[in-house]
Amino acid sequence: MEIDIARIAALGVPYYSISISWSRVFPFGRGPVNELALAHYDDVINTCLQYGVKPLVTLYHWDLPLFLQNLYGGWLSEEIVGDFVAYAKVVFERYGNRVFAWFTVNEPIVFCQGYPVSNQTTFPTSD
Repeated sequence: MEIDIARIAALGVPYYSISISWSRVFPFGRGPVNELALAHYDDVINTCLQYGVKPLVTLYHWDLPLFLQNLYGGWLSEEIVGDFVAYAKVVFERYGNRVFAWFTVNEPIVFCQGYPVSNQTTFPTSD
């Protein structure tokens, strides 16, 4: 990863866009935080800054934790709001002073046109 960022900097590219994986930070969408995941993103962000590249971060790149999909239907349920806010809060508190710009959802129009995958798709629930 460092060599890639060094090459980006050598080319004069001022920004590097990354997505932080909600599923990586919170493997079950909520509960204990995966500190190894946060350390990985610390490395990426710090390396960007070391080479003078400004990190741009997307919070959600279509990687909803499967547990939340199965528990309450994911984005189709209002319950998702609290879980997403808790995830975003952890990420903002950890990286907020080092990230140049934040994006909430990657390609929201495309995502919204295809979620859920189809109206015939059903997911198991916790019942």
